[in-house]
Amino acid sequence: VSEGKNESAGLGVSELCSQERLCSLMRWAEAQPKVEIRYDEEPSSELLPGVSPVRAVILYPASFAALRERFCEGGDRAFIHSLQQAAPWYSGRGGKSGSTFLKTMDDRYLLKQVPRSEFWSFHEHAPTYFNFVSNTPTTLPSVLVKILGAVLVEYRNSDGVKSTHYLLIQENLFFGNNVSR
Repeated sequence: VSEGKNESAGLGVSELCSQERLCSLMRWAEAQPKVEIRYDEEPSSELLPGVSPVRAVILYPASFAALRERFCEGGDRAFIHSLQQAAPWYSGRGGKSGSTFLKTMDDRYLLKQVPRSEFWSFHEHAPTYFNFVSNTPTTLPSVLVKILGAVLVEYRNSDGVKSTHYLLIQENLFFGNNVSR
């Protein structure tokens, strides 16, 4: 899925006109459960000096694209733009998981690094998640954090050491809100 296109369904997600159709696409039983992208071993990029991408695995790309089109202002294009700039985020009062978090510079999204087992457990239960979220109204407030993407990223640093990160991308519930204690 790139630029808002769902190649497997032959549809541009951003071109779907009804919320009902988006919900249907989220629950699409034939949706590809994952897409793996392998990169040629190339020197590091200007964007990430000293880092060479090896592979990325994107879970349920069509279902997540439909979910983002329904719940994210600007759809996939704005979502990808936000993800291009993220920095470590230390909330000072985070949960007990000890997970590493990144926050996009526009404060819209959080990237949570999770253990391998949690990532693949999400993969296993994702169809149930999409079914639940597709039945959630967009207008009612909710404290359920929506997971908007799940990506495995593998890269090699300048010393040749390979690292793998399992990331769940979620909305920042506090975006646009003035939160005080």
